[in-house]
Amino acid sequence: MNYRPEIDGLRAIAVLSVIFFHAGFEAFAGGFVGVDVFFVISGYLITSLILQDLTAGRFNLRDFYMRRARRILPALFLVTLVCIPFVVILFDLQEIKSFGRTVFGVSTFSANIVLWLQAGYFEVANELKPLLHTWSLAVEEQYYLIFPLVCVGLYRWGLRTVCIAVIVAFFVSFLLGDWASLSRPGAAFYLLPTRAWEILAGAMSAFYLQKCPPNSPETSSGSFLTVMGTGMVLFAVFFFDAETAVPGRYLLVPVVGTLLIILFARGSGIAGRVLASRPVVGLGLISYSLYLWHQPAFAIARHQGMIGAPDWRVILLVVSLLPVAYASWRFVELPFRKQPVFMRLVRFSVIAPLVVVCSVVGWFGFELYVGAKYGFGHMDVARQFSDPGSYVISRWPKFVLRDFDSEDPRKKVVLIGDSFAQDILNTVEESALASRFQLSTYHIPADCGSIWTDRDIGGLIRKSMRASCKEHARFSAPGLQALLQEADEIWLASSWQSWQPAFVSQTIRRLDQEFQARIRIFGTKSFGGGWSFETYLDAKAEGQGNQVAKIGSNIAKINAELLQAAGEDRFVNVEELICGSESYCVNSTEDGLLISYDGGHLTAAGAKFLGRRLLEEAMFK
Repeated sequence: MNYRPEIDGLRAIAVLSVIFFHAGFEAFAGGFVGVDVFFVISGYLITSLILQDLTAGRFNLRDFYMRRARRILPALFLVTLVCIPFVVILFDLQEIKSFGRTVFGVSTFSANIVLWLQAGYFEVANELKPLLHTWSLAVEEQYYLIFPLVCVGLYRWGLRTVCIAVIVAFFVSFLLGDWASLSRPGAAFYLLPTRAWEILAGAMSAFYLQKCPPNSPETSSGSFLTVMGTGMVLFAVFFFDAETAVPGRYLLVPVVGTLLIILFARGSGIAGRVLASRPVVGLGLISYSLYLWHQPAFAIARHQGMIGAPDWRVILLVVSLLPVAYASWRFVELPFRKQPVFMRLVRFSVIAPLVVVCSVVGWFGFELYVGAKYGFGHMDVARQFSDPGSYVISRWPKFVLRDFDSEDPRKKVVLIGDSFAQDILNTVEESALASRFQLSTYHIPADCGSIWTDRDIGGLIRKSMRASCKEHARFSAPGLQALLQEADEIWLASSWQSWQPAFVSQTIRRLDQEFQARIRIFGTKSFGGGWSFETYLDAKAEGQGNQVAKIGSNIAKINAELLQAAGEDRFVNVEELICGSESYCVNSTEDGLLISYDGGHLTAAGAKFLGRRLLEEAMFK
């Protein structure tokens, strides 16, 4: 296979697009398509090599996998190892746990799956994940594992059969990706089945060029199509944005643009000469290392507040990555690909133990870190801090506007509210209350208030939320109305703001007039706030293992107003059930586990604790 410098030039465009997108430059709002350009290029190059060896009768799976391993793994493992001390020293428990799981994904070629599963509401922000970008490498690695096996298996029936299978797989994957980009965007973004069509598009170009070898020099029509392809890629980079559904039909723009460059660029036309120029090709040669290093650098710099909005510091960081990427390419990538002494290190006998060790360390890295630094006796509490808010919302999506089962003898309950309502859902599901109530939920943001009133309350809502609250359907949502008609009970749970209790009496009257359900109002709660694993350890060291916190007077005032508005038979004082009637609250269970990770929301232990307390109350018996 002849070297094509314009392909390296295309890599340069791709990697710069991704870097400037991650840097936050608004002009590069669609820079994420650089990854899609890489996918097409990979499909073209890998398929070209496979076809070349298959037709020559010398294709060997073991050699293919070893070449891919030498190309990908040394620099990838180096970047991963360099990230570890920075994360251990600078990041908190939740971030360390997330990072460890991603290291496991990197080691087992499943980083895309791990990152997809981590994409929760309260998860670590993507821009703070040093190995976020490894999802795309995992997609390619999974493709590399499967595609050669398919080619070898089908080649016995001829190259035509392999080509037909590639075309069919392309259309199936494209249709799946187009559908999932709207209905299952998280899975569509990260997973191979919805991304494979981009790589397969490159594979189809390899079949075409094998059948119809490229003309040289470049024809006038070829030059025009190369310019057109470059324009399509750049159009996507500058005009796509976060609202663009990917990997759906819109990605046909950069994918087809990349195909036009691959098929028709020869280095003699205008666009071809630019792509094949020495500076652009030079950047393309180090593009893999540059891609690997940029995200860890951005994530760590952002974590430490060194960079924020795009400015001279971001530009300086990008420029400083160039020599790092060059060194990585010159002293890591090339030796492992070209020099026999390094090539021998990338063998199954070396890779397999390395993968096993890195996988174990990645998966259990959090436990090893906590045990070594703080002692294994604190592991249970450390786990609570490592996975805080994701527990709070974990069950909620499955219950949103869920239909009641008419055959179920349990009472039908509609639970309405914000994240404190999510606490109540967890409380029910963690206790024997689940055998008494079947729940359906509906979310109303805390700022908007779980209230039903004809009065204009816009002036009471903070300005940034007024538009959102005005658009929110509240109790008039059609799906909610139908459920409220069926419900035996209606529960309102919220982090009630100081202005909202005044509307609770009217809300109860409206609900009583419209529906036959019993009403329960769950009060607000607070256990101090500002907790961290370090403050927990400090309290332990000072003999305050129970994390005693003073209850704010505002919380008590709001709960008193809710009690007056709802009455004793309808009001559930959550704060008092957990803390008692004193002005101080113990933020831990009898087993020493935290009830709340942030002073407001309940942990799993906290939900179980509240569940036991509710079961003791007369109104729930």
